[in-house]
Amino acid sequence: MKTARLYGRRQGRRVALALLVVTVTAAAVSAYLGRGYLVDSWWIWKLRSTDHTTRNLAAEKLAKRGCLRAVPEMVRAAAADPKERIFFGPSPEGLADRRTHRYATPLILALWNMGEAAIPAVEKAAGENGKPEMNFIAKTLKNRRLPTVPFPRRC
Repeated sequence: MKTARLYGRRQGRRVALALLVVTVTAAAVSAYLGRGYLVDSWWIWKLRSTDHTTRNLAAEKLAKRGCLRAVPEMVRAAAADPKERIFFGPSPEGLADRRTHRYATPLILALWNMGEAAIPAVEKAAGENGKPEMNFIAKTLKNRRLPTVPFPRRC
């Protein structure tokens, strides 16, 4: 009785190895090209933290990156935190500067730092939120002429 020989077995291994190399390379290139999306997703996840420091850092990073995907989550976090607010007051330089400034807590300041491109997303998210304070904040952030500065630490 003769045993069947397996012809082309070596060639099949080479093809499988070549396909594995192509697949791994494609996955690495995809991860490299999509790293911005992955980084934004990470910071959006951090934005849901209950720790104020972590949440504020995430909001700051997302604002620097200009991630408009994060705006609804930032509005939700600002609405959920009673300490997040915005108010008007004299210039931090004192009486020499008579201009009025807008003081904002970190999440609101991050929304401001997102720029004019974020205003429609802020208005939409504030409208969906249903809290009147968020609608006021959205309307206030729309006025880009008035300077917005961080909330003073002493208050």
